[in-house]
Amino acid sequence: MASPMTMPLALAGTFAAGAFTRLAVGMGTAEIYFAWVGPLAALALSDTTSLRNLGYSAAAFGFGIVALLWLAP
Repeated sequence: MASPMTMPLALAGTFAAGAFTRLAVGMGTAEIYFAWVGPLAALALSDTTSLRNLGYSAAAFGFGIVALLWLAP
């Protein structure tokens, strides 16, 4: 049986899902059809054991989007 994901690893994956969503939407070509995968991955990776962890997951997803907006406008 696989060991559960750690909180920092889940947050890193959620951050990457936000970055993927930003890239998919920002391309403006056929990649936009796959933009829904980012929020789906973030939802799958989010830790729902407490409200605090849900907030952390939402913040990581938002930071992933904002980071790429800042780096590549």
